[in-house]
Amino acid sequence: MLGGRSVRVVQDMPLGSAITRRSRVQQVTQKTGSSGPMAVVKLLHTLHLGASQDPALLESQTYLLFQARQAPRASDTTLPQPIASAHATNALPPNAPHRRVVRPDDTLLLQFSALGFNTHRIHWDRHHAKHVEGFPDLVVNGGLVTLLMTEFLRLDMGLTPAAYTVQHLAPLFVDRAITLVADRRSAAWHVGAYDEQHRLAVDMEVTIA
Repeated sequence: MLGGRSVRVVQDMPLGSAITRRSRVQQVTQKTGSSGPMAVVKLLHTLHLGASQDPALLESQTYLLFQARQAPRASDTTLPQPIASAHATNALPPNAPHRRVVRPDDTLLLQFSALGFNTHRIHWDRHHAKHVEGFPDLVVNGGLVTLLMTEFLRLDMGLTPAAYTVQHLAPLFVDRAITLVADRRSAAWHVGAYDEQHRLAVDMEVTIA
């Protein structure tokens, strides 16, 4: 499960440019949580223009790896409760000036998974997601939610993100309304993605170019 990511754009990468990506594991930490043993894996990706040794973009990702588990009976399946965020309340702000509602469908999840060579079946195989992994439906890709949030800033508000940090607090599911809300706090913008029950699922802090 994707726990979070941070991205910093150092320079523009024009369309058609030759890009080199270098990836490495930064850290692996073994922990025991409420669901049993788990590993926290931190990855670092750098994108370079051509043969340049200076990165044009840096991205760190944190993944939470759990042991395989048996899916619960359908009657036992409940939506995971979001954990607390350091930056935002867990309830949808009633008077947020900037908001947009999106509803990702099966086709969007499949296309996004194909573009990123993501073969995880929770994003495209409904039977697997429900009866093997124990989710109520297909899970919206964490990267897709991040893209929807940054495009919300770029297209709806005319803002260009230069760097951002994302915390994934709870999963979001296909064909359910996701409300995107943006507000400015000091030098940074904060964008929240709320589920259909108006609970915060993804929290983003953004520095604007």
